Amino acid sequence: MKSQSIQFVLLAALTVATALWDMPATAGYIFVTNYGNGTVGEYTTEGATVNATLISGLSGPTGIAVSGGNLFVVNNGNGTIGEYTTDGATMNAALISGLNNPWCVAESGGNLFVTNNGNGTIGKYTTEGATVNATLISGVNTPAGIAVSGGNLFVMSVDRGWIGKYTTEGATVNPTLITGLYESFGVTVFGGNVFSTNVSNGTIREDTIGGTPVNVALVSGLNQPWGSTVVVPEPSTIVLLASALMLIGGMRFLRWRPRARIAP
Repeated sequence: MKSQSIQFVLLAALTVATALWDMPATAGYIFVTNYGNGTVGEYTTEGATVNATLISGLSGPTGIAVSGGNLFVVNNGNGTIGEYTTDGATMNAALISGLNNPWCVAESGGNLFVTNNGNGTIGKYTTEGATVNATLISGVNTPAGIAVSGGNLFVMSVDRGWIGKYTTEGATVNPTLITGLYESFGVTVFGGNVFSTNVSNGTIREDTIGGTPVNVALVSGLNQPWGSTVVVPEPSTIVLLASALMLIGGMRFLRWRPRARIAP
C-alpha cells in the first residue's frame, strides 16, 4: 500500500513537470526589425501584435538576436550593433561600431557573430562589445542571415541563394549546404519550426524544420522586415514552486524521510 502511494505521488509530480516543460511551445515572442521605418516590432508566435514599435529611431535595422533579456540589433545605416532590453529600453545604441555594411547577427555562448555584407566576412565579438576576431570567416559571397546551432554557424548568401555551414571557430564545413533559396534574409528556428522574413511582401513565414509550409503569412503588413528572433519565457517560478511543494507534501504525508538533506 505504501509503495503504491509513493508511486502515485511521483507519477503526479512527473505529470506536472512534463506539462510545465511543454508550456513554452505556445509562449514564444517574435521580435522583428522593420528596415523601412527604423523600428523593432514584437509579436507572439501565434501572430498577434504585442507592440509594433517596441524600439524606434534606429538606422536601417536589419539583423536581430536575443541573449537573456537583451536584444542586439544591427543598424545597417551606420554600421553598428545596438543593445536593448526585450522591454524596449536602450542599453547601448552603439555597442559595436565600425562594421562594413552589416546585415545580421547571431548569439551563442556569450559571443555575437555578425555578417559584413560589404567585405564578405563574419566577425566575432562578445556580448559586452569586445572584438574577438573581426574577420573570423572571409570570402563569403554577400553574407546576410546567420544562425547558430550547437558549435556551427549557418550563413545565408543572398546573391547565391544558399546557406553555408561553418564552425563557431571559423572553419568551413560546407559552403553550399543548402541551395535554391530566394528572398529569405532572416531565419530563426523555434520549437521544430522555421520562421523566415520576406522583405518584398512584408511577411514572416512559418515552415516545419523539414520544409513543410505551416503559414506562409503568419505575420503580415510589416515594413520591409529583415531579421527576426524568438524569445520563450521560462515556466512560472510560482508554478514550479507549487509543484515542488506538492511533491514534498506528498512525501511528508507518507512519512518518507531522506537520509541526507537535498539542496534546493
